[in-house]
Amino acid sequence: MTRIHRSMVIRTAAASVLLAMAFAASARAQSAAPVVLDGAFDEWSGIPAAVMDAADAPAPFADMREVRVRDDAEGVYLLLDLERPIALQSLPGTLQVLLDTDGDTASGWTEMEMRGVDAVLAFSPRAPNGGLSGTMLRIIRRAGGAPEEIPAVDAGVLMAPSVGSRRFEVRLGRGAPFRFGGRLRARIVARDRTDSVIDQTVIFSAPLSPGAHRPTPRGHGDADPLARAPGTDFRLLSWNVGRDDLFEGTVEFGALLRAVQPDVVILDEVDTDSAEKVLIILNRILPGDRPWRGVLGRSGGTQRGVVAVRAPVSVATPFAGHVAYPDSAAALVPRDAAASAHAAAARRASEGVPTVGAVAEMGGRRLLAVTVDLECCGDPGSPSDRLRRVEAAVLRDGIREALRGGGVDAVIVAGDFNLVGSRTPLELLAAGTDVDGSALVIAEPRRLNGASMATWEKPGDRFTPGRLDYVLVGDAALTILQSFPLNSGDLSRTWRAHHGLDAETSHRATDHLPVITDLRWTGG
Repeated sequence: MTRIHRSMVIRTAAASVLLAMAFAASARAQSAAPVVLDGAFDEWSGIPAAVMDAADAPAPFADMREVRVRDDAEGVYLLLDLERPIALQSLPGTLQVLLDTDGDTASGWTEMEMRGVDAVLAFSPRAPNGGLSGTMLRIIRRAGGAPEEIPAVDAGVLMAPSVGSRRFEVRLGRGAPFRFGGRLRARIVARDRTDSVIDQTVIFSAPLSPGAHRPTPRGHGDADPLARAPGTDFRLLSWNVGRDDLFEGTVEFGALLRAVQPDVVILDEVDTDSAEKVLIILNRILPGDRPWRGVLGRSGGTQRGVVAVRAPVSVATPFAGHVAYPDSAAALVPRDAAASAHAAAARRASEGVPTVGAVAEMGGRRLLAVTVDLECCGDPGSPSDRLRRVEAAVLRDGIREALRGGGVDAVIVAGDFNLVGSRTPLELLAAGTDVDGSALVIAEPRRLNGASMATWEKPGDRFTPGRLDYVLVGDAALTILQSFPLNSGDLSRTWRAHHGLDAETSHRATDHLPVITDLRWTGG
């Protein structure tokens, strides 16, 4: 926590002059690369810190170190650097970003000795159930009105990465409800579970330009954004279909499937005990000379996996039946946990790990495709996060067993990894599961609006859009040509009409987006 003394005020004033000079230079030579919320930070190279703070907050709470600011015609962006990794939307306290968006201390209200506050962005605020989670925004939306709390997603706020990290990018969209002027003033405040302040920065500011225009995103370009990449041998669609959503929203699912015309379909969280039921839907939506064939997992209860192709396909032996949890999974539930936690563990054990693996005959080659639907929720190191690691290890071992006898030319693993804690489950599953014993390659699907890699979003929800779904590809035999999550709202009106979609087709289907990946066979 920064404590301000007279000598510090003098030093801060001098530092402010230097920062202003640095920002002026930075504005003239700001990185040409637009900010993309992808969990990488290359586009921030050369951007000076708007504020620096000492490492002084105790673990496990958020301890802010530096904040950087960029802007363009579509948004204002913050890069938050922290002392230790945290999960921004499941903290043991709350991290607040106090914002004076118009640089006018006479507008807004006063909070934490900061005048002119126009909005407060809160990560892990208190939820109605008393817990701390999500991201909310407190803002005055009407002239003369009082501050209102709304889900940050409904104000166009984005944040990445979804996993625990020491660095986060935050996007505040230009336009309502934000009103940006020529300067942004801000202060970061960290609180514990009792709402006591444990860390805060000084009030800092950064100039905002009218904003450079971003490059035209693929979804609004002249070329068909859904066209296959040149040289594509087959197109993969991977999708968490939300249990009943596939069967209740067939119109929307059909429109999206017809728009992308996949060759391989990997579905997770399918609530049915009949593969035929899924295949009937696929053959009706995507008829052809060769009918769809597929396998349905026997493990996972209401969250089963499906692999479907227009080719001969059979279940891989390690995934043929009930895929059991090891005894270590039950040990993750503390003995003194609530009865509901023990009941959930018992249900998981009886249902098995949600997955299926299938071998498809694709153009004379054999493709092993494995579905994923890891445990939901939980910050890094939590029981849910550790259970995801257990599940990932089970799938990894199953893939290695399937490869041991040979006869498989390539591997694809795809589905909902629910990575909101650590990245460890992803790394575990990728390690040593290609046909040559190397790690699988993690596809990097970018949204067609060019803004992020989010694969999940739900208007009105406490949580901001995030990247939960992943595609892993064995590059011993396959090359990724392109990959993108499909949200119909990311397309221009022209391309939506061309593909028979509207802006809300995706939201009406389910809260996960299908991830489309074009692949090419390599080697002999």
